Amino acid sequence: MEAQKHITLVGILTLVHSGLLVAVAILAFGVLAGIGAVSGDEDAFMVMGIIGTVLGGFLLFLSIPGIIGGIALLQRARWSRIFMIVLSAFKFLDVPIGTALGVYTIYVMLRPDVIAVLDPPAAQPVVVTT
Repeated sequence: MEAQKHITLVGILTLVHSGLLVAVAILAFGVLAGIGAVSGDEDAFMVMGIIGTVLGGFLLFLSIPGIIGGIALLQRARWSRIFMIVLSAFKFLDVPIGTALGVYTIYVMLRPDVIAVLDPPAAQPVVVTT
């Protein structure tokens, strides 16, 4: 039963982390576009709007795998364990919160009881003899 709790916690933490990244993306777009608008200069507004759009879009792009992985873990998808191991390697670059989440994710995903839950062995084929 402890495996179920760890899997759920990793899924929720990943969704929260990705959700915060979405919020930062929206905030970055709003702030940068707002700076351009406040300047009163049409060129500054255009440049800051482009920078805000690119930065916000990039951050949104980075948050999508975490949202997918978190939902997949909560649904106990078979492929979610390997997906989260790969994703956690990229989380190490997001110091310090992403690093801590990446370490915890790898710890949980490599536990034998979690492997048994998310990647159970295939059923043995039924052999019928006559």
